[in-house]
Formats: sequence, C-alpha cells, structure tokens
Amino acid sequence: MRRLAREHGIFVGPSSGAHLIAARELRERHKVENVVTFFCDKGEKYINDYWL
Repeated sequence: MRRLAREHGIFVGPSSGAHLIAARELRERHKVENVVTFFCDKGEKYINDYWL
C-alpha cells in the first residue's frame, strides 16, 4: 500500500496491496501478459500506517 501511494498516487488499504502482490506472482508463475485485480478499499483508515 505504501508503494502504491508513493509511486503511483493510489491511496488504498493493505488488502489492495496484497491483491497487487498476488497479481504479480500469478503473472510471473503462469507466464501470462495480463492479470486483472480490483482495489476494493480506501487508505483513509490506514493513514497512520503509511508513515511508519
């Protein structure tokens, strides 16, 4: 979630960060070009976690 916020300006919660990691692993493991995932939460509840 920190990387998404810092590098892409996408402010999401930790479950969305986990979705991104899983999508990247699926892409590498199965050698596919595209994987789709959804970021289903906002980072507002986790604002203090972004700066740790």
